[in-house]
Formats: sequence, structure tokens, C-alpha cells
Amino acid sequence: MIALGNPTEAVNPAVLHTPGGFVWWYVDVITPDGDGLVLIWSYGLPFLPGYADAARQGRPVPPIERPSVNLALYRGGREQMYLLQEYPPAPYTGSDVQVIGGCRFERSTEGGRCLLKVTLDCPVPGSKQRLTGSLRLEGAHPDPGIAHADFGDSHVWTPLAAPATATARLRLGGRPVADLQGRAYHDRNTGMRPLHELGFRRWMWGRFPFGDAERVYYLLWPPNGGTPRCLGLTLYPDGSTREAPELVAQLGGERRSLFGLQRPRGLRLVQ
Repeated sequence: MIALGNPTEAVNPAVLHTPGGFVWWYVDVITPDGDGLVLIWSYGLPFLPGYADAARQGRPVPPIERPSVNLALYRGGREQMYLLQEYPPAPYTGSDVQVIGGCRFERSTEGGRCLLKVTLDCPVPGSKQRLTGSLRLEGAHPDPGIAHADFGDSHVWTPLAAPATATARLRLGGRPVADLQGRAYHDRNTGMRPLHELGFRRWMWGRFPFGDAERVYYLLWPPNGGTPRCLGLTLYPDGSTREAPELVAQLGGERRSLFGLQRPRGLRLVQ
């Protein structure tokens, strides 16, 4: 199903060359006013058009052949801009620097802190303009003791920085479109098999920022329905973490998003 990874370890290069596998890095930033940014860079993102279908049809593609950058900008809780851009196959060295198209993602750790620097330069489909910008994130580097001993064929979820703060600036054709500063979160997700083969029918992820900690959860619905399993973590500013094995999710009625995704109207986590 899902396992917790070691934040001090790099991605196993074998993941990038295993047909149907995936690796994505995730960042979100939210301001006190509720504006936000989500940024994902990946190899073999399971949600790319045709990627999962190819695996289901017996023609899985190695992740290294499908690099992409995904960005969503929100104003007042509403999506204002969305970009999912694929790029030609790009090399992956296993280091803390990834270059995908004109975008650069550089991560370093020192003194229990994680620093992420991002430079963006993306073409915009249907336009001669380019989306450019930068993001800088700094936060607590989680204790590697959170890692599970045996990953097996699991989806490996690895928090890399939380609690964190970040600043982000975006320009479209040289015109400013966003200047954000706020609470942030950064993680990584990897798998050696297609996401739909990892023992859950659907999933949901979220985080609750509190003054003293970040509380993050994954909900995993079993293939045959029933109550979702809930995996929860509390991440503290000093890097210490606490797993919540008895966490139970109480969900309200479901609705569908604009893009057809199911999501609950309400969520309460109880331990």
C-alpha cells in the first residue's frame, strides 16, 4: 500500500528506468489570505495523459521518458491558472538537482534544515508567452527515523520539509501574476509499479498547518471498497516526527470537482 521513505536518501535510479514506475516532487505554498501555489515536477507522473493506460494495456513506459512540470495557482481558494507541461526525455543523475526543460530544482540540507530553490521557465500552450518565476522554500528536515524498514512494492511517501515557509514569484510574458509568501510543505512520492497496482482504489492527501506543527495525512481506499485506511504524521519544527497509527477519518458526503474527481464535503480526523 504505502510506506514512509527516508528523507536523507536520494531516489533509487532504478525507479526511473522501471516501466510503469513513477517519482514526483511536490510543493505547496499558501498565504494568510488563502492564495496558494502547487508545484509538481516529475518523471512518469501517473496522471499524465496515456501513462496509466499504457501500463494497463501491457505497454508500460519507463518514467525517465515522461518528464513533466505541473503548476496550479489559486486566488481566494479558486484556481486561477493551471499548467501541465511535458518535456523531452531528460537525464537524471540521482543528485539533489533536477533540470527539466528550462526549469531547475535544487535542494540542499544543512543543520537540520531543508532549502529548496526553483527557477521556472515554461512555454505556455497556445501562446508565445512564457511562464517564468522562482520559488524559495526553507523548513525543518524530518528525522530519517520515520522511514519504514521494508518498502517492498509500496508507494513510498517521503516528507522532505515541514513545517516550512516559502516565497514564490511568477510572471507571464514578463507581467507579474503572483507574489506569494506563506506556509509551505515539500515531499516526494515514488513507486516501482504503476500507481493503480499498489493495492488501493483511490486516495486523498492533505495537511493541516498548526502553530506548533504540521499534521499531514494520506487516505487509502481498498480495492473492493470499505473504510479507507488513514496514515497520519505530525512534523515538528525541530525535525522530530510522530506517526499516528490509530488515526480514523470521518468523512462527509461526497461531491465531484470540476474535473470529475470525487472528494468529501467534510473531513474530520480522530485518534
